[in-house]
Amino acid sequence: ALLFGFLGLDTRGETISFEPNLPSHWNRVELTLSIRGDIIKVTVTHRAIKIELLDGEKPLSIVAFNKVELLSKERKIVLLTSEDNSYK
Repeated sequence: ALLFGFLGLDTRGETISFEPNLPSHWNRVELTLSIRGDIIKVTVTHRAIKIELLDGEKPLSIVAFNKVELLSKERKIVLLTSEDNSYK
């Protein structure tokens, strides 16, 4: 329930999608996930999502907050909610 509910994780298709919806009394969630043989670390707050590729050979297409980004070991992703333009 946590992955698909609070993180809004969807691994169908070619992209990995996140549409986080944290409970108001949670400040953040941080998880390490294995998706299709790749290991990614996901940190979600009410203002942003940060995604890191810890182990995997190919770049991954990531969608969050209606934005598409390419994730690789060399390139972490930080995407902000539409309500905020700062990240801590």
